[in-house]
Amino acid sequence: MLRPGVTFPLLIIEGAEWQKKYGLIYKDVSHFALISSDYLMQVLAKSVNAIWVN
Repeated sequence: MLRPGVTFPLLIIEGAEWQKKYGLIYKDVSHFALISSDYLMQVLAKSVNAIWVN
């Protein structure tokens, strides 16, 4: 569990260059960035529902 004041954001990326170029191939795909401490993880997914769990 994260200590108070520490963020663990999940960001949706919109208008990325790859989406403009390959949007017709990757229809209905969402691009997310998950930032955790020193790491940046990028996720491509369909039908995503993200919620915070305490």
